[in-house]
Amino acid sequence: MRRLATPLLALALALPAAALESPLVVGSGNLMVSIDPALGLATVLNVEQNGTRRLGWKHFLGDLNRIQKSVQIQAGKPYSMLRLGSPTVSPTVEEFVQIFPDKPSKKDAEAGREAPRKRVREAEDAFWEKAPPYDGKLAAAFNGQYLMLAFPSLHALLFYENASEKLELRGWYNYGPLLFVSTGWKSEPSPAKLAAGLILDEDQKKLLEGQLADKEGQPAAAAPSEVWVTTDGGNFVVVDTANRLIFSVSFPGKKASIMSVRNLSVDLLAPGYQTAPTDQDSLRAFAKEQGPVLKDLGISQFDTAYVKALIAATAAGEVGKASDLQANLINGQLVLAFPTQHKILTYQVTATSLDLKSVRDSLFDSGLATISRMATERAEAREALKAAEKAKRSPEEAQRLLEMALALDPELVTVAEKSSTLKSILGKTAAWEPTLAAGAKAAEEAKAKRAAIEAAAQAERDKKKAKKP
Repeated sequence: MRRLATPLLALALALPAAALESPLVVGSGNLMVSIDPALGLATVLNVEQNGTRRLGWKHFLGDLNRIQKSVQIQAGKPYSMLRLGSPTVSPTVEEFVQIFPDKPSKKDAEAGREAPRKRVREAEDAFWEKAPPYDGKLAAAFNGQYLMLAFPSLHALLFYENASEKLELRGWYNYGPLLFVSTGWKSEPSPAKLAAGLILDEDQKKLLEGQLADKEGQPAAAAPSEVWVTTDGGNFVVVDTANRLIFSVSFPGKKASIMSVRNLSVDLLAPGYQTAPTDQDSLRAFAKEQGPVLKDLGISQFDTAYVKALIAATAAGEVGKASDLQANLINGQLVLAFPTQHKILTYQVTATSLDLKSVRDSLFDSGLATISRMATERAEAREALKAAEKAKRSPEEAQRLLEMALALDPELVTVAEKSSTLKSILGKTAAWEPTLAAGAKAAEEAKAKRAAIEAAAQAERDKKKAKKP
């Protein structure tokens, strides 16, 4: 069975990762929109074989500034129209705020917290009291008819329609309140249904239910927004990577509508939902098919603990360099991959909803692939060493092949040292001794790493055994 928390996950969450950026040249068919974030200009182009024709442009930064500076007095207080949103987008910002409970739950009361709705309003007041200016960062998506621009520093969306070769502003929205959705809104499955669809032991079930219960009805804490947006030609999707939030936008009747909101942190808690094969099935099949390989690699106990320890050791030097999110939306199927957390989430996006379809923990897929790679490298190293022994007429070729063999598998250095054939070819060359010395050092490092992996795996096994009554 899987454990819900792992050292690898903690490491992944602790290390910084680059944000996934949306392209600023977006299009559908021959129609393209080029976004200039510095000038605040969107240009519509018709790109054909015989050339490119400009159809129109829009100075969106002018719209953004005008809307932000326009105010409406409510209850004696001035509110920016950008915060209030336009009445042409549903639900309105105020209607969305109303989805949060206006009375504190029992947990809230015990903790001395205000009602969730009041806390959302207070957070919005604090944000808009000193709302930052446009910082040049935005994301864009265009489906041929509608262009959506997202401004993360302002929690703002602008919606344009490509009408008569012009971009016409159709509405704007403050998505700030959406960031406080702790589980989901108009999205399936609910946390309870998600938990029910998992194969868990009692300890895992209690842990997951407790984590989900803590989120239910509680406004999430909003972090500085970072967004990626896309469209499949019909519906739009916004993913806030910093806040682990996703929501969909549709345009029924030429008016933008926020259709569904889902907190990804809930889905990332699930150790596997509607996916196959299971981790245990993968382990059993691999052990059965690759038993000799595991023995050759010196893996004495091949289990869940070993795979986790292997991946933690292998990935430690690599996480944080790439984006923590890779995504794609095709024909209503949205796939979100979180490489550092080894999770792949799939969603069905329609004109009325955004629903979770599966969660795959790819940790074990990565582990099995890593072991296969190790076995391949060891086999290739042995072949290279044999080839080096055959290169009797070319010391240069023998040296190159020896270096290749030791790079793939440093522990073959003991075989190389005992090879009278290699010594007769390379023993008198200047590179022979330094190559063996470097190989011996790398071999010691490889042995130490393997021992550390085994120790971490055993510590995990002991920890799990200690929890059993």
